[in-house]
Amino acid sequence: MKIIFEISIYLTLLFSQISCSSEEKKSQTTGSDYKPFVISQLNGEILNSDSLAGKVVLVDYWATWCAPCIKEVPGYNDLYEKYKDENFVFLAICMDSGNAEKIEPVIDEFLIKYPIYVGNSEVRTAFGDIPAYPTTFVLDQMGKIQKQYIGISSTKIEEIDGVISGLLQD
Repeated sequence: MKIIFEISIYLTLLFSQISCSSEEKKSQTTGSDYKPFVISQLNGEILNSDSLAGKVVLVDYWATWCAPCIKEVPGYNDLYEKYKDENFVFLAICMDSGNAEKIEPVIDEFLIKYPIYVGNSEVRTAFGDIPAYPTTFVLDQMGKIQKQYIGISSTKIEEIDGVISGLLQD
């Protein structure tokens, strides 16, 4: 079953018009703000971006069909477990068109421990251009984008860990 699912992911990637990038891409430090948004968690809980003030925030745009996104799950599980009791929020925003019934099997299969939010048109543009999945942002306590990562790399999770750790110590 898992092999069939993985094959379908790769075939979807080949024929999809939406980018999914496993290329190493340089992270960027941006220092910009994001637009306000409201988003719902899979369990129906609503999050207003105003509630993020004063917190370090990791935002990851991903999709269930994106193999590089799925590859990052274990590292994100570790980050979430490490910082979940800190002044930290992880917004894993699934940009699939669909609903919880489509997303939940992927969460179960890949043992995702962190909360998943369902993407919408408002959050799609909140951080500017999302050129590929995964695209990840680290925000400081003032809501400024400190780092942006496009795609995956062998050092991405480690770099994000360092950024979050530094921001939480400030």
